[in-house]
Amino acid sequence: MEKILLFDLGGVLVDVVSIDSLTAILHSQKSREEVAELWMNSNYLRLFESGKCDATAFAKGIIEEMGLPLSASAFLQAFAGFTSSLYPGVEKLLRELMQRHILACLSDTNALQW
Repeated sequence: MEKILLFDLGGVLVDVVSIDSLTAILHSQKSREEVAELWMNSNYLRLFESGKCDATAFAKGIIEEMGLPLSASAFLQAFAGFTSSLYPGVEKLLRELMQRHILACLSDTNALQW
């Protein structure tokens, strides 16, 4: 019997650098912990991830919530780069696993970062 292995992408197979990127944008106005808390509690992040607002409304909302010194278009460009690359060794691991299992991913990664 084949087993299906289901993976998330962000933070599991792909490095996500959103908190570090936002902290850098703020030029040390807030600590990494403060930025992480703002990001995780963002109303606009929830709205965007659930499809209840478009990218422009998301960007404007995040800028307001976090006090980011960026335009909406500059934020969206930065946001697209919040995912980095595969974690070291992931490609090799997946190649090995696909010899014995069916692999799939299910992710809340958005179109801007895909």
